[in-house]
Amino acid sequence: MYVPDYELLARDLRFDIDTVQPMNRAAVPARLLRFLLETALRIVDFDVGQYLRTNPDVASAFRRNDVTGTWEHFVRFGYFEGRSGQGVAFDKTWYPRKNPDVAKSVRQGKWRFGLAHDEARGAWEWRAPNAGAEADLAQWRDLLAVSTPSRTESAE
Repeated sequence: MYVPDYELLARDLRFDIDTVQPMNRAAVPARLLRFLLETALRIVDFDVGQYLRTNPDVASAFRRNDVTGTWEHFVRFGYFEGRSGQGVAFDKTWYPRKNPDVAKSVRQGKWRFGLAHDEARGAWEWRAPNAGAEADLAQWRDLLAVSTPSRTESAE
């Protein structure tokens, strides 16, 4: 993939080269943000089966040849429509160990199992589904300046 020189981007986005420091904000056109997200999505793990199971309208369109490729649909449209497609493996042993409030809620019958919590609320609560995703998730949370929610009552 080609990436233009930083100085060229700074010039055309009209910001000082020193502006892009960790704690500063820089406005970028929505088209550029979308392009950057699409580019990042092209390297994430993608689970075709899960995407088609959880998006029956896409599966139907794919069978009718209205959609040329499920992965391309996810990258260009699905992600921005809030559809899940990333093939992030859920670790049923690690998740409750890392999230004792979820384990407690499962024992109390509030959730059938940890995966149910993860699918319904885990991502919205910035919880990693496995140890391998924890560092990436923490980096996104830090970049977006999102505080970690209290874990005492949040799994209920």
